[in-house]
Amino acid sequence: MIRTITQKSKELAIAAMMLCSVWMTAHAEGYTEEYMRITGPAVVGGWYEYRDHNVWMLRENPSLFTAAVYLEGNQEFKFLTGTGWGWDCVQYNAAADPFVFSAGNETATLVHREWTDGNDFKFQVSESGNYLLTVNLEAMQLTATRLEYQEAKLDMFPAFYAVGAHNGWSLAGANPIVMTDPASPHILTGVMTINEGNEFKLASANVDGYWDQWFGVMGTTDGTYDVLHTHEVAENDRKWTASHTAEYRITMNRASRTISIADNTESVVGTVAASKTAIFASDGNVVICADSDCRAEIFDATGRMVKTAVAAAGERTYVALPAGLYIVRAAGHTRLVNI
Repeated sequence: MIRTITQKSKELAIAAMMLCSVWMTAHAEGYTEEYMRITGPAVVGGWYEYRDHNVWMLRENPSLFTAAVYLEGNQEFKFLTGTGWGWDCVQYNAAADPFVFSAGNETATLVHREWTDGNDFKFQVSESGNYLLTVNLEAMQLTATRLEYQEAKLDMFPAFYAVGAHNGWSLAGANPIVMTDPASPHILTGVMTINEGNEFKLASANVDGYWDQWFGVMGTTDGTYDVLHTHEVAENDRKWTASHTAEYRITMNRASRTISIADNTESVVGTVAASKTAIFASDGNVVICADSDCRAEIFDATGRMVKTAVAAAGERTYVALPAGLYIVRAAGHTRLVNI
């Protein structure tokens, strides 16, 4: 009987090794994920079970996620997928314990890990500060670049998403408001069409059906916003309302918690004047409207130039592109556009 059990154990072990080999081959070129969040004392002060105490990264494509965030030096962090904590999560960990980022050592290998498998190795940075984290699941690499901007600690909200009547209150279809210039990671910008009288507020995560989260709502002082959790929003659900139908540009300052909501010609909320150059997405196109003739350059999320266009002064130039995140440069402006 013992020999039989031993033989069966060997057969099971060999079968498991074969399955593992097939699994590793299938994933040799990386992974794709719907969501990615950062957790750990380095970003939120502790290990929290609840997903709303994690930093939700911006999904640039299914294999690429970014976040500009403050990291506490010599404190741990790692990455989770999904919307829970436990068996429904996949983790992305370090290959060593810990892997410490420092000047000249900004790239680390990512290790895909099921909840109870392998080693729970973490990442750290050697110096506290604001960093741009880039998770590349195709290359299975994490990059932590210390930003030039260190004037104020970046909060745990690297992006917001406008959700309201204009998109049927769909979190999955909410309009992104994101960093467009790494030199100013505290400034978030987004462009969207909102009809007159439509109400909206700002979600910190665009996860379908996930309403138990942090929201940006109208502040008690003109031109400001507050970030409140769902249970606080219930009593302070101060939404913005579009004064007229227009393509609005929302600009948020994470450091001062100020906000400007403007169309191409007039300010609606706040005190920041609208730019004379507008770059935004509309119906599968990047739209460029500048006050002088200019050349527009369009890059994908990896930094590869995908198209150029000549934009005529005072006219709208439409450039059709597949769905995705693009960096657009025109007339001295750089914008991040999500199609």
